Amino acid sequence: MKPTLIDRQVDLLNCRIFYKQGGTHSASTPILFLHGWGISTEPYQEILDLIAQQHCVIAPDLPSFARSTYSNLIADYDTYAKLLVEFLDALNLEQVHLVGHSIGGGDRQL
Repeated sequence: MKPTLIDRQVDLLNCRIFYKQGGTHSASTPILFLHGWGISTEPYQEILDLIAQQHCVIAPDLPSFARSTYSNLIADYDTYAKLLVEFLDALNLEQVHLVGHSIGGGDRQL
């Protein structure tokens, strides 16, 4: 299977987020995939490639994980939610389908 996701990055106010993006870029709502605690998007590469064959996928390395930087302490879900909204705003995304694993599926709404 040929990988369908491309590595990208975006600079936010207090951090740089690396992410993978790809798939069909139709008018459908993209799928935002949030990885679990202590890892990155890498362990999910095969499944993300499969999903990207039929859907637009965006999969960031969360702040302070893998290549994404963040110099402050992220002490709670509210801080994560604010960073994710800033990330979505930087990509000009008003709506996404959200898939989260472990902390990526935390109990707060964006």
